[in-house]
Formats: sequence, structure tokens, C-alpha cells
Amino acid sequence: MHFPSYLEYCPPGDTELDELAVQHPNMGEHEIHNPNSIIDNRTAIRVFLRSRGVKGLLFDRLVEPYDIGFYKKCDGKSSPVNRLPMVQRKSGFKRDIVAVRHDLDYYRGKPSRRVSDWFYVISQIAVGEGAPMSWVEWTALRLFGHRAWKAHRDRALENALYGRDDYIISLPDYILEEYQDLRLVS
Repeated sequence: MHFPSYLEYCPPGDTELDELAVQHPNMGEHEIHNPNSIIDNRTAIRVFLRSRGVKGLLFDRLVEPYDIGFYKKCDGKSSPVNRLPMVQRKSGFKRDIVAVRHDLDYYRGKPSRRVSDWFYVISQIAVGEGAPMSWVEWTALRLFGHRAWKAHRDRALENALYGRDDYIISLPDYILEEYQDLRLVS
């Protein structure tokens, strides 16, 4: 029999999730990614998905990156555009739970890129994103995602060869400098 230690996470049961969903009806993605949230991030995502009626395999797949800690190390929504932070800020793009799962699929290389992109659009609609915007994002994934797929696969191979645990794709220094300049201005 396994007894969890004090530091080991034990997910809440169904009744506890229902109670938390009633206590926090406005739980959003900000609370899920906020390290200072009053609720643990792994519990917050469960409450968020429960309040939207997401169940079964979809629920399990969206929760997995949070249970293994991948959400802390991935970039969420990304783009081949060099001025991504400014584009994200203006268009409202953000790190979201579906993008985190999509990054994990790209990193693992399973399922295939086509299935991973298809799962992305279905998940976006299931968590409450608008269908038209979800299909626009899916189209962008299919058109430009091959570079991200290759970068994630290369990073996974490097990690396997050298025994590292690094998920984030390295960005060129000039992109990081532009991002720091944007943060100083805002």
C-alpha cells in the first residue's frame, strides 16, 4: 500500500472538486499559471476543467503537463514571428492549458503532428475558446508548426543524449533582448 508523503501531491476527489468549483466560480487561466494563487496550480486546472464540463480522456490529457511540471518550463503559445511578445500582448494570445499540452505532445513526438494539432483545436473548443479563433489557430499550426515540431524533437533528442531536463527551445539573443526592452517600456 502506498502512503503519500507530505510533499507528494494528492489530487482532490470529485466531491472536493465540486465544492471548489462552487467556491471559485470565476477560476480562470490566470489562476492556473499564477505561482501566488491561493489554490495549488494542479488543483486550479482541475477546478477550471471541471467547471467547464471537461471529462474523461480530454480531462486527463490536459491535466498531465501540470502533474509532471511541464507547464513551468514550456512557452505556451509561440510563433515564428520575431516580435512575438508584442504580438501576443496586442492580440490577447497567452499561455493557455491547451497550448501547454500541445507543447508536451510536440516535445514527446507522440502522437503525430497531425493528431496533436487536431487535438489542439478540439481542446480549445472544449475549454470555451471560440470556434472561429480555434480554427484560425489550427490553420496557423498546420502552416507554420513544422519548425516548432522539429525544434522540440531536436531538443528532446539532445536531452536524451546528454541527460538534461530542459524543455524550453532556445531563442536567439536578439529576440530575448527585444523582449527585455518591451518589458522595460511597459
